Amino acid sequence: MFTDFRVTQPYPYWDENPFNAKKGGPCQSVADFFVNPEAKRLYKNRLRYFIARYGYSPNLFCFQIFAEANYIENYDMVAVRKWHQEMAGYVHSIDPYGHPVSTSMAAWDSKDKELFALPEFDLVLNEIYNARDFAGKLQQDNKAILAEYRKPAFLAEMGITFEYVGVTDASGVHIHNAIWANPLSGGIGVPSFWWTSYIREKNLLPHFKAFADFVKGEDFTGLKPVQIRLSKINSGKAHPDLIIPYPYVDPPDSKGPQTITLPNDRFIERELPNMPHVFHSRTTLDGKPNPDYNPITFLTDFAADGSLIIHPRWIAGPADSLVCLQVRVDDTLVNEIKFNSYPTEDWKGFLKHSQAACVPTIINVSKGRHRIVLDNQGTLYLSASVDLAGYLKTTVPSLRVLGMGDGTRAYLWIQNRDNTWWRNCLGKNPRVVKKAIVTLTQIQDGFYDIEWWDTYRGECVKRQRLASRDGELALSVEDVETDLACKIKKVASDAERTGKQPS
Repeated sequence: MFTDFRVTQPYPYWDENPFNAKKGGPCQSVADFFVNPEAKRLYKNRLRYFIARYGYSPNLFCFQIFAEANYIENYDMVAVRKWHQEMAGYVHSIDPYGHPVSTSMAAWDSKDKELFALPEFDLVLNEIYNARDFAGKLQQDNKAILAEYRKPAFLAEMGITFEYVGVTDASGVHIHNAIWANPLSGGIGVPSFWWTSYIREKNLLPHFKAFADFVKGEDFTGLKPVQIRLSKINSGKAHPDLIIPYPYVDPPDSKGPQTITLPNDRFIERELPNMPHVFHSRTTLDGKPNPDYNPITFLTDFAADGSLIIHPRWIAGPADSLVCLQVRVDDTLVNEIKFNSYPTEDWKGFLKHSQAACVPTIINVSKGRHRIVLDNQGTLYLSASVDLAGYLKTTVPSLRVLGMGDGTRAYLWIQNRDNTWWRNCLGKNPRVVKKAIVTLTQIQDGFYDIEWWDTYRGECVKRQRLASRDGELALSVEDVETDLACKIKKVASDAERTGKQPS
C-alpha cells in the first residue's frame, strides 16, 4: 500500500493516487494524507465499506490499517502513529464482529517503538525478508515481540526479494522452515508469503499440507514456548556456521568505528548492539569526510579452517558513486568489493545492475584468531550481510529445537541448522546430525505418548511411550539431515498406573 504514496522509485504511484489533489483529491502532498480532515473522512468511508462488505465472513482474520508507511519519503513518525490510532479506533467502534486490528511497518522493530504499543492494536504484524536463516530470525522476533508488547505476533509478509537476484530456492527450504518455525516459536499460524506465484510455480503447496496434517485436530490454546536442553550432540566433525544477525536500522551504538568480538562457542541469537545496518563510506560523493563512516573490526577465533562470506544487498545511489569495501585479515588486504552504484529511477536497469553486483564474496580464513576489518573506502554506503562459515566449535549444538507446550503436552520442531535456503544456494548440503538428546523440561512426571512426524510427507513415522522424571522428558534423535517434528501427550491415568510401554 505504501507504493500508492511514494513519489520516487521503487513503485512511485502518488501521481495516480485519488487522494492526490492533481487527481481531484484533498491532499497537496503525501504528508497531507495523514493529517487532512477530508482525507481522513474519505479513508474512514473506505474502512466502513470493507467492514460492511467483508466483515461477516469467517475467513476474515484481521483488519490491517496500512502497509509499510515508513517506506514513504519524509515519513513523519508521530503523525503516522496518531493517524493509525484514530483509524484503528474507528474500526473498533463500528465493527460488530470485533475483528483484530493492526498495521505493518517494513519491520516490527522500526524506528517507532510506540506504534504497536497502541491499545487500539490487538496484535503485531511482522515482516521478514531475505533472512539467511528464516527459522532463526522468526525465533528471535517472536520472542522479542511477545516480551516487549505482550501481544500476539503474526508474520504478515515474508520471502526472498530482488536483493537476492540470481538466487533460487526451487525446493522451498525457506518456505518449509518458516511454516514450521513460526507457530512453534510463539507466532500465530503459518506466515503469509508475498511471492505466492513462486509457491505455485515450484509446486510448494505440499509443504503447507504437511504442516496442516500435523496440527489437524490439535488445540494450541494456552500453549507457551517450551524449555529445552540439548546434550550428547554428535555432529561428527562439522563446525557450524556463525550468522551475524542483520539489523533493520543502524542501532544507536553502531556509530563510528566499531570493534566486535565474535564468539566461537555459541550462536548469536539476537542482534548485536554495535553491528550496523550498513557500512558507511569514508567520504561523501563531493569528497568531504563522512560523519557516519564506520569501519568494522571483527575479532574472530575460527575453530577450524573456514571462510568469511560477504553478500551485498542494496546498491542504490547516484551512478557516479562508488562502493569500495576493503577486507583486511590481520592487516593484510585480501579483497576489495568494488562497484558503481545505480539510480533506482531506472528500475529495470537497477535490477540488472544488482544481479551483476550483488553476489557473494567468499574469503578463506585459516583456523585460529584473526583480526578482520571491513572498511568502505568509497563514496556510497553498502548494505551487506556477513557470515562466518565453519567458524564454531564442534561442541556447539547444530540443532535448533522450537516448541509449544503446557506441562502435559508439547509440539516440537527439531531442525538441523545447516538446512537453510542460503546455505543450499552456496552449494553446501546439510551435514547430518548423527545423534542428540533433546530434553524437555518443566513437564509433569508420568508416561507420555510420542509421535514422530516426517515434516515433508506430513506423516507419523514412529510411535513410542516414554516416562518423565523430576520434571524432565528425554528424547533421543538420530540422523537429522533436515528436520523432524513430534507430538508429546501425557497418557491417561490408568495407563500411567500400569506403566505399560509398547514393545
